[in-house]
Amino acid sequence: MKVRRKGTNIKSRGKDISHNHGELITLPCKICEDPVNNCTAGTVKVTCWRCVQKIIEPPKAFGQKKSSIVKPRGWKFMKIYVDSEKNVYYKGTEQVDLKGTLEPTVVVPKPKKKKLTPREKEKIEVEKNHLFSEITQLKKELMKIELLPRQRKKIEKEIKQKDKKIKVLSKKK
Repeated sequence: MKVRRKGTNIKSRGKDISHNHGELITLPCKICEDPVNNCTAGTVKVTCWRCVQKIIEPPKAFGQKKSSIVKPRGWKFMKIYVDSEKNVYYKGTEQVDLKGTLEPTVVVPKPKKKKLTPREKEKIEVEKNHLFSEITQLKKELMKIELLPRQRKKIEKEIKQKDKKIKVLSKKK
């Protein structure tokens, strides 16, 4: 009995049948008669790569645009969109009877957000931690029993303001 190690395969006696089909021979192409190397012994006919390339067309989408009209992102979700050729689209479907009746839609792209540097991110984190510590101190004051309602409202208002500041800082990331 053989001991099998983890991660190894049990091989058959002799040569591995699945990978090696016998000797490799050279056969002529069935179309152009050029020699094709590395064919297995059981192969009857072979077509070379040049002949296959002539038979099959290259993909059409390779390097070609679908249409000359470039539509902005989300144009299908706009209620009414008119492209540069004055085709009118209502909720993503073209309205042929309205063609040329409206002016093309002007789409203003969103301004790109400035990415923060690691130092700016660290500064924001420090500010957030400081605000969190202030909120915990204010909450401890709220837990005191002898506070007047006026004082309670004032503290609750401060807590809400600090929460808003934390949300604003979180959005900057």
